Amino acid sequence: MTPTILSIEDEQDTSALLKSVLERDGYHVVHAADGRQAICLIETMLPPALILLDVILPYVNGFELLIALRLNPDWKHVPIIMVSADSCAADIERALAHGATDYVVKTAGIEEVMRKVRRALSSVVVDAPPAVTEAPVRPMPTRPRRRTARAASVRNETERTNRMTGRTNASGRIILLVEDQEDTACLLEFVLQKNGYRVIHSNTGEHARRLITTMAPPDAVLLDVHLPDLSGLDLLVYLREQEQWKNIPVAMLTADTDSLDMRRAALLGANDYIIKPVSPTQLATRLNRLLRGSHTRQNRVA
Repeated sequence: MTPTILSIEDEQDTSALLKSVLERDGYHVVHAADGRQAICLIETMLPPALILLDVILPYVNGFELLIALRLNPDWKHVPIIMVSADSCAADIERALAHGATDYVVKTAGIEEVMRKVRRALSSVVVDAPPAVTEAPVRPMPTRPRRRTARAASVRNETERTNRMTGRTNASGRIILLVEDQEDTACLLEFVLQKNGYRVIHSNTGEHARRLITTMAPPDAVLLDVHLPDLSGLDLLVYLREQEQWKNIPVAMLTADTDSLDMRRAALLGANDYIIKPVSPTQLATRLNRLLRGSHTRQNRVA
């Protein structure tokens, strides 16, 4: 059976070269041109033998996809090679720490990419086909490569999340996600759904206000602080004024570490304050804690 490789790469020339060389070596190639397409493929196709994952992608970046893939029980064991134009040691360590199998710099050349593909596939059940060497291949630009240091230990993201949070208990619970950045919302929604939550998404403050007025309260709210039309803190005040919503747990989302905003959010009734970007493990842990706290408060009231 021909092994399938999923190539997630937004640069057209690079993706065309990878496809040409991989197919020449006997692999079947499925291509995604951005993070959003990749998420759609992850949800619909069978897991491939290997993934080549670009770091810099539109909508959802490679690191966010890597974390989401390691959270997915069907895809968590698929070898993933991160591909980047940057040889930054911090990025390499970050990729390996989040579960990447290997990391290759584009300027190292296409043969180096293929060497790592064959090595990764040789360690899994699916056998890689032998390399074909008759036809010369147009090389990528080359330069001396830095040696990469593999992270000392890589914990399995999915198992750790399930152990820490009790993922099965999330089944059917509803989360209202208020987030205007499309890439962030897409990733958060993907991670929440994989953890068993149902997600209702709003991308503006006014739309969220209408939902608060008309829908039955969810189990929890993830609320971005900075929205295009209405401050998340103002929306929090409105939410707490509604009788049915006043005890619904709310976690504020922000990329800022402004301690004043954190204090204001707590004073206005926020139950937690989550700094973006957040890993799937951290998100699941914080949300589970938020929901446990809500359950405890409801029991006390009863």
